[in-house]
Amino acid sequence: MLKAYDVMTRPLATCAPDTSVTDVAATMRDRDIGDVLIVEAGQLRGIVTDRDLALQALTGQADPRQTPIHKYMSTKVITGESSWSLEQVAKIMADHQIRRLPIIQDGQVVGIVSLGDIALKSDRTGLAAKSLQAI
Repeated sequence: MLKAYDVMTRPLATCAPDTSVTDVAATMRDRDIGDVLIVEAGQLRGIVTDRDLALQALTGQADPRQTPIHKYMSTKVITGESSWSLEQVAKIMADHQIRRLPIIQDGQVVGIVSLGDIALKSDRTGLAAKSLQAI
């Protein structure tokens, strides 16, 4: 049985809360990813997605070169554990209507599982489709 650890994406894209919106968008573009975790003093403080940037940060009046990402990050971050089964991961994602789940091990963020990771690496049982349907 596959675990979160087996399918999670590593290394992570992280930044500090005071990183500019422009720099975060550039990281997403350069790494071809849809999320960046906001970390401060080794602790997960939030997450920002490409959707957050498109709908909030880049459509507002503030200059994205001068605006810190913490103004747009989601601070209520749902996390999972590296030992969880993919069924547990998919259930949490569906229950909370999220498409990405940061994975914690020994108090540190070690990876992130997306619906795409589940679909690409293990979706013989339709887990990604079930989670997406719930979202």
